[in-house]
Amino acid sequence: MGQKQITPEVLATRVLSNPERYAEIRAALRSMRNQGILVAGPFRRHNGTIVVNVGKFVLTGDEIIELMKQGQLNVAGIEAFAGPLHETS
Repeated sequence: MGQKQITPEVLATRVLSNPERYAEIRAALRSMRNQGILVAGPFRRHNGTIVVNVGKFVLTGDEIIELMKQGQLNVAGIEAFAGPLHETS
């Protein structure tokens, strides 16, 4: 609770002061979805932070942008950063 999914249009209004960041977040989300990575969001927290559910993790917009810039926005890179995306039995 406390998080609302936001559309790209609403996201744009929230980060319009930095259109480059908006474009980077959209590109990162598109890249993850194209790779078949389970992504939900983006969501905006009460403090204004943009977060995205990636597998079983919640990553900030800044974290996914950084992973993308490092060429690590893939399953292996995300798991190296945050841990396994899926529960293992």
